[in-house]
Amino acid sequence: MTCGGGSAATDMMLTLIEQRHGKQLAIIVADMCLHVRSTSGAAPQKSNYAVAIGSRNQRLLSALQLMQESIEDPLSIGELCRRLDISRRQLERLFSRYLDQSPMHVYSDMRLSHAFALMNETSMSVTEIALASGFNSATHFSRQFKRKFGASPHFFRKGWT
Repeated sequence: MTCGGGSAATDMMLTLIEQRHGKQLAIIVADMCLHVRSTSGAAPQKSNYAVAIGSRNQRLLSALQLMQESIEDPLSIGELCRRLDISRRQLERLFSRYLDQSPMHVYSDMRLSHAFALMNETSMSVTEIALASGFNSATHFSRQFKRKFGASPHFFRKGWT
């Protein structure tokens, strides 16, 4: 594949990511590549979740932000609801309405996308990536990773080295 210019290369890369892994991951990658993030703890992080999901529903965006902030130590649905001050039923309806998925399915995909990024960006072991992505078992992580990406983390890692 070829293209002309820096911007076209970025567009091509994002198109490939979207085709292979979905629009949400492509938007997150675009955000990481094209926007400088503040490293100051006081500055709020900008979120492209509103763009990715096509909604500005504050409760849904807050839920997604909480999930993102607790990748390594995932929150239970009950804890998410408590922190958001909404019922489990309300949370499930929000996710169903805007994302057509359950909150736990979205959370699992978010954690797997995080693991995918770690596979590409670090030299961490598969076990370390599993733990950093909130999985207590490398075996469970490997099964979920293969379900989402079509190859085990070990096979994926061998393909890139």
